[in-house]
Amino acid sequence: MIGPRRRIQSLVGSLLVATALLRCAGAPPSISDIQGREPYSPFKERQVTVEGVVTAVLPSEGFFLAATTPDGRPDTSDGILVLGGSAQVGDRVEVSGVVVEVQRNPQELSQTAI
Repeated sequence: MIGPRRRIQSLVGSLLVATALLRCAGAPPSISDIQGREPYSPFKERQVTVEGVVTAVLPSEGFFLAATTPDGRPDTSDGILVLGGSAQVGDRVEVSGVVVEVQRNPQELSQTAI
């Protein structure tokens, strides 16, 4: 038997995933929607389009993109790694691609990227 607290957590988690998927069907998801509240993105292996401001460039790897309007939720990230492409810090860009989880070290959690 599942306790009431566990059932509520499960229902809330399901609602958050459903909300994220519904947003994908209508308005494009935000960076924080793509990052999600769990260790892995609810948009993993899905095509997305986001826009934001380049905050850092990683030579030969890509760049970090930050949301222009943070969502204010402490349990999600307003930034994402973009693999490939070229940009300069401060550029406002739109990025389309497939969401992936990059595993650099098996001892650590993966990093969500586009």
